[in-house]
Amino acid sequence: MTTNWKSIYHHDKDGNRISGSIEKLVSGVNAGRAVRIAVHNADDENWRFIFEPSTVFSAKGRITAQHIFIASQQDSHDPHLIAVIQPIRTIVQNYSTTGRVYSVSKANENEETKDTYSWPLEWFLAE
Repeated sequence: MTTNWKSIYHHDKDGNRISGSIEKLVSGVNAGRAVRIAVHNADDENWRFIFEPSTVFSAKGRITAQHIFIASQQDSHDPHLIAVIQPIRTIVQNYSTTGRVYSVSKANENEETKDTYSWPLEWFLAE
């Protein structure tokens, strides 16, 4: 099944509206529609990457979306062998319509890194 995606809301790195409607985005999220987010470069309109978050919720007229990355490595360098995949880092990122991205990266119980970024984001809803 092919899903068509429509750009609903686009904001700059400070959360200021560029195009679209935050109200339509909130309404779509509250209705359970699927979401995609395009992370734009700060200095132009090119996308850095686009993804579907694992969790999306709305509160106080804003949207927050969570994405979880699990970085891993194979025990073998031979791509033809089925090897045990060893997780080496988990990264949890929360993206907000305020423009803020909160990131926690954890390699083990003793190594955790927390960062905050500001990125222009474009929010899409499945039609």
